[in-house]
Amino acid sequence: MKKLTFLLLFVLFFGCIALPGGQKDELEMVPKSANALIIFRPSALLNDSDLITMYNSTEEMQFEIKRVEATTGINPTDIERIVLFFKFDSLKQESEAYGGFIAKGKIEKEKVLNNMKLNNLINELKHDNQVIYEVASKEAPENKTYFSFLQNFLVGGSKEAVEDSVDLGNGKGESIKTRSSLKRVYEKLDEKAVFMLLFENTETMREELNSSKGTFSSAAFSRMKSLGLSISKDGRKIYLKTILLADDAPSANDISKLVESYVSLARGLSPAESTLASVLGKIKVETHSDEVWVNLQTDLDEIEKLNKELEELFQET
Repeated sequence: MKKLTFLLLFVLFFGCIALPGGQKDELEMVPKSANALIIFRPSALLNDSDLITMYNSTEEMQFEIKRVEATTGINPTDIERIVLFFKFDSLKQESEAYGGFIAKGKIEKEKVLNNMKLNNLINELKHDNQVIYEVASKEAPENKTYFSFLQNFLVGGSKEAVEDSVDLGNGKGESIKTRSSLKRVYEKLDEKAVFMLLFENTETMREELNSSKGTFSSAAFSRMKSLGLSISKDGRKIYLKTILLADDAPSANDISKLVESYVSLARGLSPAESTLASVLGKIKVETHSDEVWVNLQTDLDEIEKLNKELEELFQET
């Protein structure tokens, strides 16, 4: 959870399945109860020699991919897309009671079940005529997780989240796509991005942000409806796009000024002629009506230099 909180703060700082009713994509299988998503494409990451460096430096993605592989036996290069979804209500939140993942790709049900049986206790449950597997480690049987197979999707996570996804597969309930502001930022980003983060603000978080004090108060972010970030690759070029959807145009202007002040402060604190200063200098903040865009275009060579530079900086401190 701490990794997720850090990721969200970083973003604020810098910026098919055949089912009844027609074809559904991954987001249509994510329940509306969730308000935060992390989406990545393991096959694209692991089959691209350039992106391996980015993957190896991102603990959150490594952890989730390895966890799915260890539990299910699915080769990560066969996974087209993983969507992590959860309810993120407060900056003070330390755990996720509601959440899960949807993996799309080459899902071999019997192979997955056989792999799960090796080190786990499995119990079959029923929900709306759909089998849900309750899986508990033999070493810690009190810790349970739940899985269900929905044709070429594997859904896993908390019991409530998996049940909600099963309902969506059966044409019941509402998906996260009914969150209009979150859907809007998603559609403005690159759906083929190797990494994407989506978040819709909550009333609790608005209150927490609004109560912040100090010279660089984050109160302006309390008027943010939703946020989206995508990382795309074209050759050696890397494109990072962040969009913040505000309550209205004046709110977007205030958020833009706050983001600019953060970036300006970071530039001022960066060592002259450093890679960090170079990267910060390329960040562009733009406002269009109720939208704030924070864009960065760089390349893998510069990212590698930045990683080394930051590692040395942290070692010194």
